[in-house]
Amino acid sequence: MAGRATATKKPPRHHSPLERAVETSDVLDALRAYGLTQTEIAQATGVTPRAVRKWPAAGLRPKTRDRLQDLRALVLLLEDGLTPRGVGQWLHARHRLLGWRRAIDVLAEGDAEKVQQAATAYLAGDFV
Repeated sequence: MAGRATATKKPPRHHSPLERAVETSDVLDALRAYGLTQTEIAQATGVTPRAVRKWPAAGLRPKTRDRLQDLRALVLLLEDGLTPRGVGQWLHARHRLLGWRRAIDVLAEGDAEKVQQAATAYLAGDFV
């Protein structure tokens, strides 16, 4: 068997609580681990903090569900290159590609695509 390359197994990928979260309450709990407050989650999804408190029991409207999924996807993207604390700091920092606005504020305006582009650029090494 000399000269044969042996395949090395990659260790199983660690799945974060946010990645495993399915229920709304689990998503909310997981987002808080990244430094997002209930008020910021509400702001990013275009609802009131009171509405966020009701989500686990009452459910979400389709538009709100989409915005929550946008936030979740963004955090999961950032998680690939940052610690949970770093994700929260990135969301609260001002970025050049966002016109020197905070990512969390741009999300509140409903422009998740622009924030995702800035996050992708950051992870690629472009300090935005």
